[in-house]
Amino acid sequence: TRDMGVTWEDISSNLPDAPVNAFAVDPVDSKYLFVGTDIGAFASTDNGGSWDILGDGIPSVSVYDMKIFYDGNDHFLVAGTHGRSMYKLDLKDVITGTDDQTPSLAEPRLREPYPNPFGAEVHLPYSAPEGATVRLEVFDGLGRLVATLLDRTVPTGPRSAVWTPEGVASGTYFARLTVTAGSETETYTQTFVYRR
Repeated sequence: TRDMGVTWEDISSNLPDAPVNAFAVDPVDSKYLFVGTDIGAFASTDNGGSWDILGDGIPSVSVYDMKIFYDGNDHFLVAGTHGRSMYKLDLKDVITGTDDQTPSLAEPRLREPYPNPFGAEVHLPYSAPEGATVRLEVFDGLGRLVATLLDRTVPTGPRSAVWTPEGVASGTYFARLTVTAGSETETYTQTFVYRR
């Protein structure tokens, strides 16, 4: 809502189909949103138009509280989980950049899966730079590896992989794309829901 609750807009976008327990708005730039769900923490840089898994190292566990601290210098988020302690993320590094850079997340090379939710198969669109090695893996909601779809050098440009699940339960799954080009490695993630 932008008018004190008179009207409402759905910003769930590509968030997983899981309960949301905590919500925080960045006081520096209100288009940066953060949610804690039953399966982890997520961030949006475009007012909820799209969501990405928040930071590195936060496990896929219930996040029940989020607070943002900003005093003109320090700028961090604290997330409280159920059973896995608390996590502190420096938002200057994770979201807003440093040295007065324009706030942004890394340009995604793994785009939103479709259809989402899905039944028979899901398409995972991705792209890679020239000569890069690509590994595309699927994990369940507990972080267990359930499929490796790619692990090789692929031609540059937009491409798509397809996952046809076999012997897995309905639920939320995570796709992780690891792109290695020379000495640099980047990782991208997306979530999607499988309904048998």
